[in-house]
Amino acid sequence: MSGKSKTDSRSVTAAERRLSALQMRKEGRTYREIGKGLGITGTAAYGLVRRAVDSMLKKSFEEAEMIVALENERLDGYLFALNDKIQKGSTQAIGQALKIMERRARLLGLDKPSKIAPTDPEGNEPYEPNGTYFSFLGCPFILTSSLAACLCL
Repeated sequence: MSGKSKTDSRSVTAAERRLSALQMRKEGRTYREIGKGLGITGTAAYGLVRRAVDSMLKKSFEEAEMIVALENERLDGYLFALNDKIQKGSTQAIGQALKIMERRARLLGLDKPSKIAPTDPEGNEPYEPNGTYFSFLGCPFILTSSLAACLCL
């Protein structure tokens, strides 16, 4: 058995502090303000918020994986139900099976993504950026002349 239970009083208290820090952050408080409210440093407050967010993301991914697994099982059941008709050559059953297979491919991301031509916000004119691409903290941006002026570049 591992060292400590998820329900021991220290673990519960730590979880409550993470949620409290996250709630204060959602209210718009700075990490320094959160730290003061909890009697810790701003850096420690940041750590609490980060761990709370990481925990929520992990739970979301786990739930998404369970939903994908459930959907996959349903699709398996549908294909199994069609199997006899498919074996007898029913074109309708084959068509239904192909739709099920297409759904599975979309669900699992097996197909190549569709190519989409970017347009302006209204969707009317082709979008052609008139700036330089760059990455900031792993996010792509287009540096336009107006943005460069705002940044004093």
